[in-house]
Amino acid sequence: MDWRWERLQPLTGVLAVGLWVIGGAILESAAPDVEGGERVLANYRENDAAILAGGFIFQLGCLLFIWFLGTLWARLRWAEGGLGRLATTAFGGGIAVAVFLLALPAADM
Repeated sequence: MDWRWERLQPLTGVLAVGLWVIGGAILESAAPDVEGGERVLANYRENDAAILAGGFIFQLGCLLFIWFLGTLWARLRWAEGGLGRLATTAFGGGIAVAVFLLALPAADM
């Protein structure tokens, strides 16, 4: 049974991208397209549930991306052998991207 889960783990990357697209689309639909501070604030108040849902879905995609990075690191480390510098560098860069992506929708939430 473990082999099946190991075969499916790379799909977390695909699922992460799907959640990013869905969350981004929800956030984009709730984005204010009006001018003036009071109108922007009113738009945020009207669309607060959509903004929170879109941000949550986007951040959930980031967590799946971190899981994918762990899977990628293990596979690269196995293929590379030795010290695994490439695998570790790819993992570290991916974690840095994931941290910034987690913070991306925070401005709207």
